[in-house]
Amino acid sequence: MEYVLDAGPKAVLDAAERHMAGLGYSTKARSDNSISFEGRIAMGGGMGALTLIGALSNPVWGMGALTAHNTGNTDTTTLLVRPGGAGGRTRVIIPEDAKPSNAALKV
Repeated sequence: MEYVLDAGPKAVLDAAERHMAGLGYSTKARSDNSISFEGRIAMGGGMGALTLIGALSNPVWGMGALTAHNTGNTDTTTLLVRPGGAGGRTRVIIPEDAKPSNAALKV
């Protein structure tokens, strides 16, 4: 997905970095025209309830389920920026797949 913003590339990258940090994502890499983020996908309410119920009857299963979820759910994405012409505009490119990080960047 491509957007055009009325800001320079550095300002766009700075704003994206602040926004994603507020959501719990860390910056993996940054250059003049891209920034990569990595974060954890939070456990949903249904999975949390299932894990709690399972842990009450079998604590070992509950710990295993929680560990499997926490170690297997990282989310990464890369935001690309390109100068967009006159007036300090910037073309912003966000991957189109349905990962939570890409949805967060579109906000």
